[in-house]
Amino acid sequence: EGQTVVVYPSIHDLQDLSLPSRLSFGRFKALKRLHPDPTRLAGLRRYQEGDPLRTIHWPATARTQTLQVKQFDHTVTATCVLFLDLYQEDYTVSRFYVDTEMAITVAASLANHLIQRGEACGLVSNAILAQHLPGDLAISDGDGMVQIRARQGAAQLTQILAILAGANTQNEKDFLELLTECGHQLEGAAVLLWVVPRDTAEIVERAWSFVNRGRQVLIFVVEKVMHRELLQRPPGSSLQVFAVEKGGARKR
Repeated sequence: EGQTVVVYPSIHDLQDLSLPSRLSFGRFKALKRLHPDPTRLAGLRRYQEGDPLRTIHWPATARTQTLQVKQFDHTVTATCVLFLDLYQEDYTVSRFYVDTEMAITVAASLANHLIQRGEACGLVSNAILAQHLPGDLAISDGDGMVQIRARQGAAQLTQILAILAGANTQNEKDFLELLTECGHQLEGAAVLLWVVPRDTAEIVERAWSFVNRGRQVLIFVVEKVMHRELLQRPPGSSLQVFAVEKGGARKR
């Protein structure tokens, strides 16, 4: 029986795509999650019922003759969801293959960046999947949409890259339809990253509607920027547009 070989999309450092080397997120306290960081010891306190046994500090317990547990500093992670537009008619015919490949590369590179820095990352796309992909992917797909819920870790990145490797364009569901269908499933998502060919007026209007609901929206444009004033917004702004170009030379 033959084995399935999956060729993952290219991954680039963000600065190689004319993007900031580190994306800046705003202060969305209600939508971010606090996690104890076991690498950052903040101090000790007396044991309380329900404390995990693994947090007991045995040397301090022996010294004080009372159970002492470790307290850790907390790190903040944002739940991020990548939206990749693969609706055929949204792309310019003469640049179709170049720009759809670029969009997939950008999505892969963003997923890698986010997961490497410890964020939870999910993926939604109006794509259809190649039939030869492994059958153990934790995804939901059908009706011109592919979705994987946000999680942290290397296994999640592998899942996202495998999906992107098999993602094909389709001509039934456009990007605005995708946003409408998935809007109710974004509970807890703090940062939305949209990879699109152009930042049309309709897309920007929809982005502001998400911003008004407390989310940050970052739009990554692989063809032509139409709202150039959004390129110059300060890092961490609730809505930003980024022009993508290989080679590190920013589009003007």
